[in-house]
Amino acid sequence: MEGITVHNDSILLLGDVTFHTASIPVADTAFYSLTPEDAVFFKTQIGIDDDDEMKRHILEIQAKAYKVAPYPCIRSFTFLK
Repeated sequence: MEGITVHNDSILLLGDVTFHTASIPVADTAFYSLTPEDAVFFKTQIGIDDDDEMKRHILEIQAKAYKVAPYPCIRSFTFLK
């Protein structure tokens, strides 16, 4: 089942890794942090100039990704680096 994501009430399968949903921490927006250089990069790449709007956009992306693959790098925003 590599590359296939299957959801049910109690188990999340991601490829060959099984997560019991009770052990997955919730996504935490407190980890969100961008350096000024990161902000310039994302503003250029995303096309959003307003800091608050860009943060909302990135938080949306994090929430969607974390539902599909609850990896620590998504939870802690390391995917932005």
